[in-house]
Amino acid sequence: MNTRTAGIAAALTAILIKLIGHLTDLTINSLQNGSTWVPHLQSVGHTTTVYLYLSQATTFLLAVPFVAVLGFWTSGQINVPKMYPKIMATFAIGGGAGFIIGTLPVILTSNSPWGPGLFLGLVIMLCVAAATAVQFSLLGLSGAALAEYRDVSNRVCVYPEVSTAGTA
Repeated sequence: MNTRTAGIAAALTAILIKLIGHLTDLTINSLQNGSTWVPHLQSVGHTTTVYLYLSQATTFLLAVPFVAVLGFWTSGQINVPKMYPKIMATFAIGGGAGFIIGTLPVILTSNSPWGPGLFLGLVIMLCVAAATAVQFSLLGLSGAALAEYRDVSNRVCVYPEVSTAGTA
């Protein structure tokens, strides 16, 4: 897998994560408005908490392994030690752009007027997109580094032998 394909896959992963978050928000809003299409537990507060935790667990279990595996597969096509910055940039741009693509329509179509509320929403979106970019870049790089060094039995040790003479 080349880095362009990995970046697109990272962006699609971030969009999917945002869609899960938007679905959770829709479900919680429906619960608070008394809708009956959502399965209820003991109370609205308890149900809301369960849905929030379920959403967070799902997005975590989707993002972390998937982006690390993308980095692992990407390493098969490139020289990882020479391409660390490119790998990190690819996953950062993909994750950040995917987050913005998944969030921007919700902010622009919300009921808030165009003004300070919109500006604050955009600033918060950009801050979280930056955090997502950092997370995706580190996960992608860790997957690529793991793939690069997974077969240590065929590698030659480049460190000189350490002398143990004179030690007790």
